[in-house]
Amino acid sequence: MITLISLDCPSVVAMTIEGKIERQDIDQIGQEIEQKLQQHPRLQAYVEVKQFGWITPDALLEDLKIGFNHFQDFDKKAVVCDARWIKSLLPVARQLFPSLEVACFSWAEQEQARLWIAGNQGNG
Repeated sequence: MITLISLDCPSVVAMTIEGKIERQDIDQIGQEIEQKLQQHPRLQAYVEVKQFGWITPDALLEDLKIGFNHFQDFDKKAVVCDARWIKSLLPVARQLFPSLEVACFSWAEQEQARLWIAGNQGNG
């Protein structure tokens, strides 16, 4: 399940992931992106991964479609998690999306991640 969360920065699409991701979760994110793009030319993504279950095939397809259509609309992404396998994907993400600044933070660094995504602090 994906739950949208609110941060103090209006150009940030912020969410938590916990368990299985379904199509309606991805549709909700797509709607949030479209709404924020009406007021902001560039967006940032903030993702807290509490527990990653699995993603349904139709959700994966829709996620890929939204990602392809909007990858140039984002300039930063912060991921908060303690899963090593997610952190190990960071170099791959940097290769696939060189224009997207991506940083991974542990749960102990959650506040730093929120400051970084809002543009107040750097991390790599």
